[in-house]
Amino acid sequence: MLNLSNNKLESLIGIELLSELSVISHNEIERIDGLDKLKSLTKLSASYNKFRQIPKFGENENMKEIKINNNKITFVHESLSNLVNLQVLDLGNNLITNFSQIEPLYKLKKLTNLNLKGNPIANDPEYKKTILENIPELRILDGERFDPKFLSRKEKRKVIDEIKDREEKEKKLGLKPGALKPPHLKKKRKINNMKNQLKNKAESLKKKQKD
Repeated sequence: MLNLSNNKLESLIGIELLSELSVISHNEIERIDGLDKLKSLTKLSASYNKFRQIPKFGENENMKEIKINNNKITFVHESLSNLVNLQVLDLGNNLITNFSQIEPLYKLKKLTNLNLKGNPIANDPEYKKTILENIPELRILDGERFDPKFLSRKEKRKVIDEIKDREEKEKKLGLKPGALKPPHLKKKRKINNMKNQLKNKAESLKKKQKD
């Protein structure tokens, strides 16, 4: 791996010869040409530079991860859709304002982790809904994980933690095991009570109408 970060670089000449190039973060680079020649490149970290658009990688089937956050990018070029195996794309803290500027991302069928946090587009009320509808394979958006398997595990951990907390409270209060009801049961009981109250009111109204 070739790391060229923190070198105050403004340009890279002869980049097609740097086959091990991987990290060029924290420089002052505005543009890179020749990345389409680096067919073996799998990752590129180019954060904290002055890019106005994502570099063109050509049809690189090996590219899996691009981190180009904290630049001045205003749109995603159509050529990015050629990276058919791209899984991770970090575009956080750039200048993307609307959905038409990221449409090439909708063609990336293996993209599972996308970051657009810090862009004006992320403030759109329909932002999350639109992204998830157009990139159905996505599992992490702006650092928030929401895939079903993870949520299932997260919910299980939550239940286990609730049980442990309840058992500790029962010990402290000198109560028998199971004396304190789980929160979800309390909520369920409350809902059932409300249903019964509504049912009783409805029956009372019917009786009054008959009388």
